[in-house]
Amino acid sequence: MRARRETFDDETPQPTMAFEPKQMSDLGVLNHGHASIFKSALSRLLATDLAEFTLAQIVDGLPTTASFSEFHHYFHDTNHPVFALSHAELCPGVVEKTRRIINAFVPTSLVFKTELLTAFQSTSPNTQRFDLRLLEMLTDACHQIASYLYRLDDGVHKHSLYYAWRDSVEPASQDPRVPVDRAPTCFYHGSYQAFYQYPNGISDVAGYWAEAKILGGVAVFDRGESGAECRDFYLHGSSRNGPATIYPPTPQQYDALLDFLIGPGDITASLPPPSPLPIHATLEEPVAVGFLRLDDQVQHL
Repeated sequence: MRARRETFDDETPQPTMAFEPKQMSDLGVLNHGHASIFKSALSRLLATDLAEFTLAQIVDGLPTTASFSEFHHYFHDTNHPVFALSHAELCPGVVEKTRRIINAFVPTSLVFKTELLTAFQSTSPNTQRFDLRLLEMLTDACHQIASYLYRLDDGVHKHSLYYAWRDSVEPASQDPRVPVDRAPTCFYHGSYQAFYQYPNGISDVAGYWAEAKILGGVAVFDRGESGAECRDFYLHGSSRNGPATIYPPTPQQYDALLDFLIGPGDITASLPPPSPLPIHATLEEPVAVGFLRLDDQVQHL
C-alpha cells in the first residue's frame, strides 16, 4: 500500500508571497522519464468517460440538468438557463467535437509554474514525493484544459446566454423564498467563485468545476508551514448528496487512483486499469481542517 502523507527531514523553505507573479515553463524542463510518465497518466485520465463528459459540457456551453443539480440545490423551479432550456442532454455533435479536441491535444502546449516542474523533476519514481507532485501536475493540467475550452466560447450555447441571466434584474423564481445563486458562470464549485483572484478570471472558475467533476472535488494540497511543500492530497467536495468539506482519499482510494494513472497496462488494451474516479468522501477518513487552498488555488494555475 502506498503511503500518502509525506514526511520531510530536510530544511523547510521560507514562505512565499501569496499572489506574487510566477515564472512559467513547459514540459521541456522535465527529463524524458518524468515527462513520459506525466503524459501517459494524463492520457489515461483524459480517456475516461468522466473526463470526456465533463469537458464536453464546457464545449457545449451549458452543463446538463443532472450534472448541474449534482452540485446545486433549489434551481429546478427557476428560470436558470439550464432548466429554462431543459438541457437534459448534450447537444448533437458535441461529444464528437470534444473527442476531436482531446485527440488533437498536445501535452507540450501546457505551461506550469517553473517551481512545480522543478519540484516534480527533483523527485524519483515510486516515491511518495513523486506521486504527490504527479497528482499536482495532473490537477493543474485538467484545470488548464477546462479553462482553455471555456475561453474558446465556441459551443452551441454561448456564454452571453448565461451572462444575460446572471446580470438580469428580473426575479429568477416566482417564489421569493427560493435562494438563487447567480454565480459568475454556470460551471462552478460553490467555494471557488472568486474569479477576480484568479489569473484567468471566470475561466478558472470553470477550471475548478472541472477538477471537482473529474476528481470528485477540487484538489487541495497540504503545503506545510512554508506554503510551498506538497505533503498530502485532499479533495474539496461539492456534491449536494455528500459533505461539502475537505477530505482525504482513503488508502484504498489513493492506491486505486495511482494504479490507474501509472500502474501497468495500456489505455488501448482490451482491459485497461479501472478508473476509481470520481473519489467521494467515506466514513473511513476524518474530514480535514486547516488546509483550504485559497492563496494556493491561485498559485497552482
